[in-house]
Amino acid sequence: MSKTPVKRGRPAGMRARQLELKQTLLEHPDVPKVLKKVVSAALDVSIRTKQSLRS
Repeated sequence: MSKTPVKRGRPAGMRARQLELKQTLLEHPDVPKVLKKVVSAALDVSIRTKQSLRS
């Protein structure tokens, strides 16, 4: 019964790469335009009605 413990979680360096990607995406010049589009789609009643009919 001398099993070595199983290593769990993210591989070494994965969190740093995730943070770097997040920073890169947030600094992209199109972020405000995309956020505006997402918010307007979320608030648009006709889009929500169409989505509920598909489900």
